[in-house]
Amino acid sequence: MIKKKSKSKGKAVVKKKPKSVPKVKAEKKATPSKKGKSKPKLKKAASKANSKIVNTEKPKSAPKPEPKAIKRPKRRDLSKVSPKTKLLIATHNNNKRTEIRTLLKDYKAVVVMNLDDLPIPPPMIIEDGRTFRQNAVKKAVTISRFYDGLVLADDSGLEVSALHGKPGVRSARFARKNATDKENNKKLLNLLSKIPEKNRSARFVCHLALAHEGRLLDSFEGVVKGKILFSPRGSNGFGYDPVFVPDNYSKTFAEMTASSKNRISHRSLALKQMKMSIGKYL
Repeated sequence: MIKKKSKSKGKAVVKKKPKSVPKVKAEKKATPSKKGKSKPKLKKAASKANSKIVNTEKPKSAPKPEPKAIKRPKRRDLSKVSPKTKLLIATHNNNKRTEIRTLLKDYKAVVVMNLDDLPIPPPMIIEDGRTFRQNAVKKAVTISRFYDGLVLADDSGLEVSALHGKPGVRSARFARKNATDKENNKKLLNLLSKIPEKNRSARFVCHLALAHEGRLLDSFEGVVKGKILFSPRGSNGFGYDPVFVPDNYSKTFAEMTASSKNRISHRSLALKQMKMSIGKYL
């Protein structure tokens, strides 16, 4: 019996060992959970490693500053100028603009501009008048509807007696549309090639018109008489200046200095009358 008991005890001991197996298995089963729990640790470690790599990167160099834009002359801010102190010369002709600005230099407080100074170009004016006055008035009145200041328009040209007043209002486009001064002078001299000196009388005419808000304020005309030469002389001035000699003078307009010409020219004679009128409306 004792042996049996001892056997049973032995068996019990043996039986106890298998009972411990599940514990081992349980421990083995638990190992995957441990491995599963270790995955986040690996991720954290990887993320830390990545963060370390990012941190160890060299800081990026600051972006290079963009090249500075070329400074261009600023357009005059006309919005801050009172309309009463602005005078617009209704022309794209730079020679006329320069001449009129010079003649109006006494008005130092007045901003003198031409059509190229406007931010929005006015409508194109078709000069279809039969006289210089009609064209000047049309330009001044029409453009003054699109501008808040005073508008001064000019129409001028040469009238030759032997050609019955031609080129007249077509002086700028005598040879063709958009003709050069050289082309116009060449055509004029060809037409007068057989005309003797005593019959080569001519005159320069300038008509100025002043308008405001679609209403004509004043208009004046200046005339200078002279004759047409057989060939051009001088390099100053513009238009028909090289072939025109005013009465009582031996030089052409193109041979005179600007100051000498401005004392006797058709444009200066008209502007001298207009200056008093401009003063009234400023």
